[in-house]
Amino acid sequence: RRADRVRPAQSPGRQPHRTRYAGEQLQRTEGRRQEVRVGVAVGEHEPGKPLRDHHFRGKRDLFRAVHEQLEGQLVDAVQARMADVSEPVELIEAGIRAFLDACTDRQRARITLLEAPTVLGWAGWREIDERFGLGLVSSELSHAMDSGALIRQEVRPLASIMIGALSEAALLIAHAPDPVVARDEVELALMSLIRGLRVTP
Repeated sequence: RRADRVRPAQSPGRQPHRTRYAGEQLQRTEGRRQEVRVGVAVGEHEPGKPLRDHHFRGKRDLFRAVHEQLEGQLVDAVQARMADVSEPVELIEAGIRAFLDACTDRQRARITLLEAPTVLGWAGWREIDERFGLGLVSSELSHAMDSGALIRQEVRPLASIMIGALSEAALLIAHAPDPVVARDEVELALMSLIRGLRVTP
């Protein structure tokens, strides 16, 4: 068991102690630009009651705060699943399985995978994705290399490729008619990638 779990860097706009996800809805209106409605509970606001725009610079920033909160919760859930695993490669595999399980949640997937790239822009969505995931992935890959379980190589490019593979897997699940079936299919592919990096005796 490892105690030195990596926490994602927090952005100035993230309010982990105040913002709690309650619900989000994107609606398209005919002939008008996309409109964001996000339900959150902040401070004195009632759970589920829409947060007023004066708490953020605009609805895009409000959506970003909710998205970042969900990403932080995902990191916590992944790390909790990894906490009792000691073998380095099994540790990575446990993290991947936890991530894929979270991707089958349709409500969460709609916000973080289907709507976020549109509302935040592809670059903004990828920046948040990497900020929350890259440190954790890099840390576990380094640990596995240091222990001799994975082939030694530069960590940063490998971690970036892994983040890209996980993102694509998540999108496949989100767009699939049956997320559970898609989740099992992409797990096989991702595990093959990890096991291909193993040091052979």
